[in-house]
Amino acid sequence: MIAPTHHQNLAPWDGLFPEATRVSYRSGEDIVSAGHEVDRIFWVEKGAVVETRTDNAGTSHAVNLSGPGSLIGMRLTSTGSGIHEVRATALTETVLRSMPRDEFLGLAMRRGDLASAVMHDLARRTEIARRLSDSCNCTSTSRHVLDVLEVVSLTFGQDAAGTSAVAVPAAMLERMTGCPWLLIRSSLSDLQLNGQVELGSEGVRVRALVS
Repeated sequence: MIAPTHHQNLAPWDGLFPEATRVSYRSGEDIVSAGHEVDRIFWVEKGAVVETRTDNAGTSHAVNLSGPGSLIGMRLTSTGSGIHEVRATALTETVLRSMPRDEFLGLAMRRGDLASAVMHDLARRTEIARRLSDSCNCTSTSRHVLDVLEVVSLTFGQDAAGTSAVAVPAAMLERMTGCPWLLIRSSLSDLQLNGQVELGSEGVRVRALVS
């Protein structure tokens, strides 16, 4: 089960990542582009981030989601490569802090609380990635779109009425699902008529978890 990011404890990272590195991003703004060299670990102080990957056929899919308290860039440490394999984009107004990857790893190796927090974050991201991957097995565009929106809702939480706390800009759904926009637009119309999603100025929100 994914614990919503608004339940995440910002400690121990809030006292570790320098405030001087704080950078704000607008909704839809890229944080990291695939294929670019990155030697920093990012910590999400506020907001929501989606990571997408484009396969050899040119189809893009969401591979992870990060909210307050999450780390971005940890997967690079397994290979030692500074080449970021995914595209990270802000879904909402987002604030990140960062530090050099080598410095971060050195601190994590020396402090048990940091090592434990890193493992917790990796386990959580693995579960989100699994759910997003499972959504690609859907037999219809409507189901695929709905499954992705449900993972967003599970990751970032819901309001008192059960509506997703984070809206996904409609244009981002094409990149997150790999489905053509015309099919997505038709699917959103059907889902809205069925009362399953809510379309607003900020984007699309799932109204209730179906599965």
